[in-house]
Amino acid sequence: MESYTATITGFYTQFSTDDSVITFVQITPIFDSKGSCVNQIPGLLMHRDSDFDLAVGDVIDISIVTMQFLIKVKHPSISKRVNLRMRYCPVCHTGLANYNGMRFCINANCRAHIREHIYTMLSAIGFNCEASSMNYVIDTIITKTYISSPLDIFYLTVSYLCDIGIDISNAQIFIQNLHNVRGHVTFEQYFRAINILGMTPDLIAMICDAMRANNVGLNSIEKLPDVPIHIGHLLRTVNDIDYFAEYWIYNKDFMIQLGKILYV
Repeated sequence: MESYTATITGFYTQFSTDDSVITFVQITPIFDSKGSCVNQIPGLLMHRDSDFDLAVGDVIDISIVTMQFLIKVKHPSISKRVNLRMRYCPVCHTGLANYNGMRFCINANCRAHIREHIYTMLSAIGFNCEASSMNYVIDTIITKTYISSPLDIFYLTVSYLCDIGIDISNAQIFIQNLHNVRGHVTFEQYFRAINILGMTPDLIAMICDAMRANNVGLNSIEKLPDVPIHIGHLLRTVNDIDYFAEYWIYNKDFMIQLGKILYV
């Protein structure tokens, strides 16, 4: 078993486009038997028996166990400890969800993922984000406007877009195309737009069928948790679905408002 000694020099957090949140431990460089250099270790690849309360300046022993890094503090420093088993998003402080061994921020309004959430939402409801002019408009909005929620996009005006440097032609096309999709969005598109972690297409189809059968529309999303649905051989409610229930806790207002915006 390969074993090394290094000193922790820092920590940083990476936010991926899929909403995963990964913390890295930065260390003084070590070289394995093949001469490859390692100067950072992702928390995702730390062995479960590792010490997870770490600090800058800690001298650590590193072993490779079943393709994972086993980290043990050899000489602790007096610096503030950091727990690598994050429970909350470091940006929005929402509780992180565990899925397939990774941690995800499920706050639809998290600033760390606002760009990806806007593109996911608009693409799902039928807005053409691939057109270069529309891509330019969206990126300009994100760069020059404080967006607290993807829903803010629907409240922008042509005059505002011109004020932030977008030419009037593209501003008019953007606003027109954005509002043209409203009133024509299906339940399936709605669920793709909110992009609930862990929701499979089959599960989404079951929920959409149950919504139609119980006359729950996009303008009455607040009724969604109580919609009856067959889970296996049991008749439960949508809120009994694990992935949905956790997302609803943090994003209830977002889901209800988006439904009403798209219904009009």
